[in-house]
Amino acid sequence: MFGPACCDNPPGISSGEESGQIKKLASLNSYVSGNPDSKLAVLLISDAYGYEAPKLRKIADKVAAAGYYVVVPDMFFGGSLYS
Repeated sequence: MFGPACCDNPPGISSGEESGQIKKLASLNSYVSGNPDSKLAVLLISDAYGYEAPKLRKIADKVAAAGYYVVVPDMFFGGSLYS
C-alpha cells in the first residue's frame, strides 16, 4: 500500500547508464536486458513510479547478468501512477 508520502521523493528518470534497451513488445514500450535467445526469462512489473525508475532497471540488468532475458513493460504508457 502506498499513499501521498510516496510522491514526496520520487526517483529520477533513468540516466541512460543501463545495459538494456527500449523495445516495442506487444504494443508496449519495454525495457529489455539480457540475451533474447536465453531459455530463461523474467517479467518485472514496475511499482507506482513506472518502468523508467533507475533502480528497477539496475535490478533488471543484474538479473540479466545471471543469464536471464528480462522484460520490464511500460504499464503506465510513458508516465507513472503519479503523473
